[in-house]
Amino acid sequence: MNFTTELCFVMCRFMYVPCPHTAEAICDALHKCLQSWDIDRRVSTVTLDNCSTNDSMIGLMETRLGATNMLLRGKWLHMRCCAHILNLIVKDGMEVIASAVSNIRDSIAYWVATPKRYEKFEKTALDEKVELVKKLQLDCKTRWNSTYIMLKIAIPYRKVFERLGELDRNYVCPPPNDWIFASTVCDKLGLFYDLTELFSGTKYVTANLFFPKVCEIKLKIKSWEHDEHEKIREMSAAMIEKYDKYWTDIHGLMAVAVILDP
Repeated sequence: MNFTTELCFVMCRFMYVPCPHTAEAICDALHKCLQSWDIDRRVSTVTLDNCSTNDSMIGLMETRLGATNMLLRGKWLHMRCCAHILNLIVKDGMEVIASAVSNIRDSIAYWVATPKRYEKFEKTALDEKVELVKKLQLDCKTRWNSTYIMLKIAIPYRKVFERLGELDRNYVCPPPNDWIFASTVCDKLGLFYDLTELFSGTKYVTANLFFPKVCEIKLKIKSWEHDEHEKIREMSAAMIEKYDKYWTDIHGLMAVAVILDP
């Protein structure tokens, strides 16, 4: 979480930590780094990805640093990476709707499988007067943001896919409902994609954005509980469960950044 401007960023150390990457090993490496810069008694927060090893490491770090040397005796030492939690929330939602976008993925896979097929796709787009702004691309199933990009690129070419369904007997075009659902999913994922980019910014402060954006996420997800698509409702439930696991109690320090935001 970026509290200051890029002019004040300092890379204290980039170091190799040998296996095994236990909580003790990571704690030792971090503590040595803080000591080498003589800032081990001036630490406010430590931002970490969300995993059990990091959780254990923070407990050890609190002992090493000493409660009297930390802000509010270490109450706010552990800062969970906002972008990482957002990623976990969306991944849980995407698991619910994975099968629902599979036909679109299969269609894209068919037309990018060989250069000859993609040439036919391009020619059909030209015949149908559909501008090919971006080339079709498949997603990586373990990265939700790549699924969003895949859908965002493919959806405007729906007319091309449907025409090719008439021209190529070996190709089965997804039914209209699949395209409508994919468009709905894409619209909803767009929020998370934009917020991930926003939270990951390095050329502007981000701490002041935390509270309003986290609230916006909760309101959006809750609004999908009554969506006409059953899969979207299931996605909403999965996302809410993960959201509440990590963001039921919002990190109090972030309120200061909002209050002091000019």
